[in-house]
Amino acid sequence: MMGNPTAGRLDRLRGAMAAAGGDAFVSLSPPANEYLSGFRGSTSAVLVTADTAALLCDFRYIEQAGAQAAGWEVSEVEGALEARAEEWLAGAGCRTALFEPARLTVAQHDSLRAASGSAALTAAPGLVDRLREIKDAGEIAKMREATRVAEEALETVLAGLRPGVTERETAARLEHEFMLRGAQKASFDTIVLFGARSSLPHGVPGPRPLEKGDIVLVDCGCVVDSYCSDLTRTAVFGNIPGSWFEEIHACVHAAQA
Repeated sequence: MMGNPTAGRLDRLRGAMAAAGGDAFVSLSPPANEYLSGFRGSTSAVLVTADTAALLCDFRYIEQAGAQAAGWEVSEVEGALEARAEEWLAGAGCRTALFEPARLTVAQHDSLRAASGSAALTAAPGLVDRLREIKDAGEIAKMREATRVAEEALETVLAGLRPGVTERETAARLEHEFMLRGAQKASFDTIVLFGARSSLPHGVPGPRPLEKGDIVLVDCGCVVDSYCSDLTRTAVFGNIPGSWFEEIHACVHAAQA
């Protein structure tokens, strides 16, 4: 993706803010803040008005924020982010500060309200979420790359399976293969289950060793440039366990045709 994608996102956010009757937007949500500013830290406050985009963070992140939030007004603050955010809104003369209720905890909301001055906090459900639902070409490319990395890593791990290896070891190897291919981390806790335990859709990998004829269930994904992949695959190690498995495979294949 060429250029800085956050500029267009800010334009769309400001249009949504105006439609919702707000002259400011405040967020303490890391995913929303990264989407809007490019900052990947775990703690920040984003404040947007018609003509300003500000990011507040503590001393741990100031260097990172300065490098990642291109074109943003980045400020180092001390103390509670909620209080500093409200001070910023008051200083900017904001009257109605919009927030996404699904992205703000009750405690954060109460702290913002307790510190609020002239700005009225107003819930605007899905204000940023709706923007994030529509992916641009750069985002789609990142999602495809995350899928490619996950599929390639899984293929490598499945090809290297040997009797006696445990579910937990296999999950660790898979996440290691993600990292070797440039992923930031796994999208979620990797699931690898053998034999009868493969009936557990969201089971936790354990010490169960792999045996010939085992079904191998893998649910995995990785994060590449902040975008996730998610895939589930079922394989058989060695001999197919019985005709019942072939029947199930045929049903799934027909459903996918």
